[in-house]
Amino acid sequence: MKKILIDGLNFHPMDGGFSSAFLDLLRTAGSLRDFEFFLLHDERYDRLFRGFDIQTVGVRVPRKFRSFYGYLRFQHLSDHLNADAIHCEISAVPWQADIPVSATVHDLFFLEESRRRGRVIRGVIDDLYWKRVYLKSLHRAKIIKCISEHTKAVFQSTVPYDGPVEVVYPRFAPPEITVPPAGFPASDDELKIMFLGSVIGRKNLPYLLEALSTVQRPWRLDIAGNVWEVDSRTKERLKDARITVHGYVSEEAKQALFDRSHVVVLPSLEEGFGYPVAEAMLRKRAVLVSDIPVFREYVPAACRFDLENPLDLSAKIDGLDRENYARRISDCWDAVQRFDARRSIQAHQTFFEKLLD
Repeated sequence: MKKILIDGLNFHPMDGGFSSAFLDLLRTAGSLRDFEFFLLHDERYDRLFRGFDIQTVGVRVPRKFRSFYGYLRFQHLSDHLNADAIHCEISAVPWQADIPVSATVHDLFFLEESRRRGRVIRGVIDDLYWKRVYLKSLHRAKIIKCISEHTKAVFQSTVPYDGPVEVVYPRFAPPEITVPPAGFPASDDELKIMFLGSVIGRKNLPYLLEALSTVQRPWRLDIAGNVWEVDSRTKERLKDARITVHGYVSEEAKQALFDRSHVVVLPSLEEGFGYPVAEAMLRKRAVLVSDIPVFREYVPAACRFDLENPLDLSAKIDGLDRENYARRISDCWDAVQRFDARRSIQAHQTFFEKLLD
C-alpha cells in the first residue's frame, strides 16, 4: 500500500478556513483505504489529531517560525517514514523534496494583502513565506488541488505552472445535532443577522452596514471574527446598540451564533470558496451573499445581491417573508449537498491516484 505523508507542521487551530480545510482533509484521508496516510505535525496538537483515523507523528516546532521550519526541515523529518508521496494542504512544497508532492491552493489573496495586521515580526515572516516561498515552491508540485473553479482560474492566470490542476471542493458534513431553522420573526420582531469572517477589506463589512442603515424592519447584527481593518466611519457605525462585535470566537460559540441567527450575510469582494456560507447552508440557515464568481458556483441566484448597490441587499432583507425565507433555506440545503463526504472521498481518491501514478 502506498504511503502518503501529510505536512501538518504549519497547522494552527485559529487559522480560520485553513484549519477547517485541514481537519476536513484528515477526515477524508481516514476514509481512503487504498492509501496509508501519516500526518507529521506540531506535537502541541497531539490530542487534537489523535481523534482522526490516520497515523500521526508529532515533533517540536518553533511556533513563530513554523512555516519556514516545515519548508526547510520537512524532508529530513520525513525520511525515516519512507513515504511514497507528500501532500501539502496548507503549506509550501518542501525544499529538496525527492518524492512526488501535491499541494492545495486555497486562494492567492496574500499577493495583495499584508498578513501583518498588528503582528510586526510574525506578520513580516508570514508575508515573506506566502509571497516568496510558498508561491515559488508550487512549480515543484506534481499536481495542484484548487478548492473552487474560481480559485483554479485565478491560479492559472497568475502562477506559471505546467502540471495538472484539479478542482476538489471542500467537504461539509451535517452537524451531529441539527438545530431546526429559526422560525421567521413576526414583522415587529428582530431579524437576527450574522456576519462571520475576519474584518478586513475584502470581507466588505462597510457595505453590509450601509445596507442595514436603510433596512426598515427591526434587526440585530452579530459580527464574529478577528477585527483587523476598520476605518473611522465603520467604527462609528459599530457603536449602534443593535450591533455586537464578538471578535474571534471558538467553534462552540460560532455554532451557537449560527443556531440563533435567521440570516448569514457575506458581502465579500472576493473569496476562494467561502466556508462560512456553506456552513450556514448546511445548518439550514438562510444566506445572502455578494454576486461574485465563487458564490455563483453553489449559492442559489435568489440569495445573491449586487455589490454595486447596497439598496439591493436592504431590499432583499426587507423582502423576506415566511414563505420565501423557507424556500431559500430549502434551496441552500439542496445546493450544499454537492459537498458531502462521499463526493469528497471520491474526488480525493482520484486526486491521490494521479499523484502516485
